[in-house]
Amino acid sequence: MTEKDVQWLTYHCNVEYMLHTALEQLYRIDNKDDTDFDSSILSDCSIGS
Repeated sequence: MTEKDVQWLTYHCNVEYMLHTALEQLYRIDNKDDTDFDSSILSDCSIGS
């Protein structure tokens, strides 16, 4: 892997994390009845070996 690949993966993971966090916050705003957020909608950002 080159440095450019690592930078791209880091950027991708950061964007995915931000989107996941934003969606979770929106879900909580829309559902104030303490409904559990389904975190399986978006997978965690992980780099497979």
